[in-house]
Amino acid sequence: AVDLGLAMQLTNILRDVEEDARRGRIYLPHEDMARFGYSEEDLLKGVYNDAFVRLMAFEAQRARVFFQSARPLLPLLSWRSRACPAVLGGIYRRLLDRIEAQRYRVFGQRIALSGREKASLMVRLWVQSSLPIPAPAW
Repeated sequence: AVDLGLAMQLTNILRDVEEDARRGRIYLPHEDMARFGYSEEDLLKGVYNDAFVRLMAFEAQRARVFFQSARPLLPLLSWRSRACPAVLGGIYRRLLDRIEAQRYRVFGQRIALSGREKASLMVRLWVQSSLPIPAPAW
């Protein structure tokens, strides 16, 4: 459960890099920024370069590891309790896929899922989570 929360929060951080930077907030780990040669000043200016892409790819992979670690959670929950984490985990996992597909271009646009995509995912994951042995949602 903790790993699912971390995966979703990290995905949220990656999506909201620009919005947070405009507010003077940086939630990306400073040691990771230094490791990839991307400065706070770069982030606050919205610099999109190879260092930023490598940093974001590293953080996205970290989120994927947390999602993977959380997968065994669903079968441990009662069928009544598993729909919410299945749906939220699936939506955030799809959002992470979208961020990666956009090559981490989070400056100048807010990467999001459409209402239709979210509704479709919600229905599919809700049904899957209701099965006696739930299929992995993400």
